[in-house]
Amino acid sequence: MMHKYFDKNKKEMFPWIKDWNDPQDHLRNETNVKKLSQSEWFYFHPTAYNLLTIGGTCISLPMFGVVVGIGLYYKMMLLTIFGLVFCVFLGVDLFKKIKNYKYTKDMNFYDLWMREQ
Repeated sequence: MMHKYFDKNKKEMFPWIKDWNDPQDHLRNETNVKKLSQSEWFYFHPTAYNLLTIGGTCISLPMFGVVVGIGLYYKMMLLTIFGLVFCVFLGVDLFKKIKNYKYTKDMNFYDLWMREQ
């Protein structure tokens, strides 16, 4: 679904790109991200991809831990089990993402959604 949207709108978003097969390494390898605009950073720099994929899981895990804590405090088994199921799921997901980080550390949203292979 996202790929279809970006296939349709990518030329309006980034009119300066002429070759959509190009990896855009000048943006991907930029060490000073302050030089990049917000959209350039989000779509082309690997830190944005890693921040959202790994960071989202890292934020969700303690949130569901709080749900488990509340469930235990008020002795609500259904809430505790619900929170534990999500904590286990998120913990496994985080472990997989950390394990596969060496393969995804250079990934970005441009490669995922817009780049023509």
